[in-house]
Amino acid sequence: MTSKNLYFKLMKEDLKSRMWAIALIALGSFFMYPVVTAFEAGIINDYRTHEIGLEIYTNRILEWLSFENGVAVFVMTVVSLICGLSGFSYLNSKSRVDFYHGLPVKREKLFIANYINGILILALPYAVSMAAAVFVGISNGIDGARLWQTAFAAYGLHMTYFILTYTTVVIAAMMTGHVVIGFLGSMVFWFYVPLAITLGQGYFGMFFDTYLWEAGDPIVENGLRVSPVIEYVYQIGRYQSGYRMWTSAAVALLAAALLAVLGCFLYQKRPSEAAGRAMAFPVTRPFIRILLTLLAAMGFGGLFWSMRESTGWAVFGILCGAVIFHCVIEIIYHFDFKKLFANKGQLIGCILVSTAVLFVFRYDLIGFDTYMPNES
Repeated sequence: MTSKNLYFKLMKEDLKSRMWAIALIALGSFFMYPVVTAFEAGIINDYRTHEIGLEIYTNRILEWLSFENGVAVFVMTVVSLICGLSGFSYLNSKSRVDFYHGLPVKREKLFIANYINGILILALPYAVSMAAAVFVGISNGIDGARLWQTAFAAYGLHMTYFILTYTTVVIAAMMTGHVVIGFLGSMVFWFYVPLAITLGQGYFGMFFDTYLWEAGDPIVENGLRVSPVIEYVYQIGRYQSGYRMWTSAAVALLAAALLAVLGCFLYQKRPSEAAGRAMAFPVTRPFIRILLTLLAAMGFGGLFWSMRESTGWAVFGILCGAVIFHCVIEIIYHFDFKKLFANKGQLIGCILVSTAVLFVFRYDLIGFDTYMPNES
């Protein structure tokens, strides 16, 4: 019983420490929904008849409250960063993490308390603001049944993809020991795979005359959707096309649940001494460094090729991208300029691999442009 009471006290104390986030999100939700709904009501009298003005007002509010509101996607993404990074900010302070981990509460309960709070911080003010917007719309003559149906669907779908993006941020917070590095880690989880796929498409388009990309390519499309943010935007496009969303939403919630389990596991294994470090798990450092350096080297190489179509300048771009990003990552890892070339072997390896890939495309070593199928 004592442990259970302490558990809820921890949730309460965590919410108190994040009052700034609660106030910010509540204020933003208030202005975004009930205030906008009330403000837009002024257009009813701007038209020749009340019926025309009401119809235009209704369409605007239904679109604003619906899942296809692009502004809401941007806001949800930003809020997921705020909630995910603020909820576990104590892990970045040695004194605070020693205090929390010294309490008679299991680590998984600490994780669950903070994880659920991060969802509630948005879920409650968002629900209240949506309900208030519906009442404002009804008071101005909009059909309540249409408003409630749109609001319920949008709330459920936006919260689903918020939880998915938020959980990804939590994973980044578990793997880092500094809030800025946690933010950068979130960007890597969100956009690395889409950038890598886009870069690959760029190389095929630049070097192969017979390459033709077709929209809807399942490999490219599914690869891009690995990013929770891209998946969020993608599902909005399907929603606008009339696609039934609940199966996709269920899959997104399942993915979020699996990521939450992974986050809890990482929290249990995370050493308390990781507070203040760039990476909480040293074993992940070389993998992340190599992946980012390769992407940067290939990106710079492709950029210089696109400007001059010169192999020499493309190799120069690879050298610049690899050295710059490798050194920046080393500084971030160690917070020390003396560590710029602490892993010269990995840097040289990244340069060689990137150059080899460039030559494969430049000289068509895989025979992409010269391949001719049999007549049969």
